[in-house]
Amino acid sequence: MAKIQIVTDAGADLSREEMQKYNIEVIPIKIITEDKEYLSGVEMFSDEIYEVLENCKGYVTCSRRHIN
Repeated sequence: MAKIQIVTDAGADLSREEMQKYNIEVIPIKIITEDKEYLSGVEMFSDEIYEVLENCKGYVTCSRRHIN
């Protein structure tokens, strides 16, 4: 029987404990604030992201629009 791996992106909002308990692979989403970029699910987790959202003076996004 083949092995099965559950994979999701960081938008699933799983806690570190859930990821470890169920061995879920999480693909990060880039979180961009006015002065820094983070990889959610790697460098920053849900509780920290919500704190940044509450305290950030500018925009927080998950993509950066490039204009050439």
